Amino acid sequence: MLLGLKVMFLIALLSYIIDIIQTKKNKKCSFKVNGILFFHHFIWTFALLGWVWNDPILNFCYLVTIPIYIFLWWINDDKCILTEYIKRKCNLGDDYKLNYLGDFSRSKEITRNLQKIYLTTAFLITVIRIYK
Repeated sequence: MLLGLKVMFLIALLSYIIDIIQTKKNKKCSFKVNGILFFHHFIWTFALLGWVWNDPILNFCYLVTIPIYIFLWWINDDKCILTEYIKRKCNLGDDYKLNYLGDFSRSKEITRNLQKIYLTTAFLITVIRIYK
């Protein structure tokens, strides 16, 4: 489990650094908001890669986390609550697109649909792995 968390932490850190370099949003955001932005990158990295490691604790966390992500998108009009918070606190505007891992397309609709398909597939793989 520790190796998986370390790898995901490093990938999230890299994703976060690339995001702030590309967008220069760290100059507009407070230290607290940048911390939330890193957390956002970490939980999204976990959503993308948490199922990869065959660890019972990570698998359980993954099975709990993914339905929460999808539910939060659903109640927030297909938008991430953390993304909306960061955009609001940094005065980035509604059309601003954060750069993060798993950004499959420049089209928000295509990206969101591909993300849902990916997360559902990874979720089902994790369920099968646990009950196998």
